[in-house]
Amino acid sequence: LNWSGEARPFADNITLDIDSKTEQAEVPKVVRFTGQWGRGLDRESGIYTADLKYQMTIFDTGRLEGRVAGTIDITGADYASAELFELTMEKARLDVDVDYTLSESNEFTLKGKIATELGQHSTATRKTRYTVDASRIDMNELDIAYAKDKMLSIALQPDINLENVTYSGPIELSIDKVLDLLVLLQSVSNPDAVSTKDTGLSDFADESVAIPSLAIKVGRLQSKGGAFSLQSAAGQLELNLKTNSDLARIQLSPGEEQKRDQKIEIQTLQSGLENLSITSGEGRLTVDIAGSNSLTKLVGASPMGEFKVDSLETRMGNLGLQVQPDAVSLKLADASKTTRGLSAIAFPREGVPELRLTLGSMSSRLDQAELDTSGNKLQWRGVGDATMESLTADYAKGKD
Repeated sequence: LNWSGEARPFADNITLDIDSKTEQAEVPKVVRFTGQWGRGLDRESGIYTADLKYQMTIFDTGRLEGRVAGTIDITGADYASAELFELTMEKARLDVDVDYTLSESNEFTLKGKIATELGQHSTATRKTRYTVDASRIDMNELDIAYAKDKMLSIALQPDINLENVTYSGPIELSIDKVLDLLVLLQSVSNPDAVSTKDTGLSDFADESVAIPSLAIKVGRLQSKGGAFSLQSAAGQLELNLKTNSDLARIQLSPGEEQKRDQKIEIQTLQSGLENLSITSGEGRLTVDIAGSNSLTKLVGASPMGEFKVDSLETRMGNLGLQVQPDAVSLKLADASKTTRGLSAIAFPREGVPELRLTLGSMSSRLDQAELDTSGNKLQWRGVGDATMESLTADYAKGKD
């Protein structure tokens, strides 16, 4: 550990300029300084190296300005705790370049860029396992501000690149955990106590969404040109997200414990999320989504049959969802789907002959659809159309 630099503690404006170098430190020994975290582990190892520069000025008015820049490298990380979790990481590199300020009235800002590059790494719990051969995540144009009126804002432009991603296990979403997060973020800017009723989702407390165990593989995932922003002001939360993602060599199949011979493969998937806007507060949750997806070479197989799709394109002009106590409304406008080059085989089984289908193309369009549950009534309506071209179906007589 080597620290060098210059300090001016007796000047009108106090300044600090330090170069910090840490070489080949054992991560468990560094973690000891963080408190209780890291104690009671079955395995703990890793090497920590850092080269950081700290600059700070404390003005005679009480204002503070500073900058942190440099790199942190960790190699050979291996942590585990009594079957609760495992974490292994071949190598990791963190590049930091941020400026921060703390005003006389305790207003805080942080701006800059943080980039993370990881070699092969994996995490596991009792039910799930996630591995990646290599990843890089850049948080560009990072801008965090916390004002004296307790308004919190976070903005950044993320770039993500993942290679050879695998996931196995169930996928579970607990509404209670979503409620806890919404309450926390809304509480940041609200001097009064915030409850689940303020989020608009209180009617769905204790609910959860679960997908049975899956094995998912993605050869490449890239997301560039996106933007994320979050703002909490006067107890109102607003989140906005825009992404452009490319995925390749996707495979999905049931988890090993299900012992079912099924699979779905997709050669490429392009997803453009033009806008995702979520607002929560005063007992109402509102979601607006617009975007499009296109995929090529979709193939599926199961004991019941096989199918293949050359291309599939979907477009959603706008999906609006509003949730509040005792009422849910949904509006969908300008939605379309186009399927090209569909072929399918339903294998013969007792009493049912083999069926072969081919379809040149199929297009469907939903100009407008609405659903409303207010007033203890379910109301819905929709306007759209669909067309098919070159549809053929062939039956083959089964064999005795």
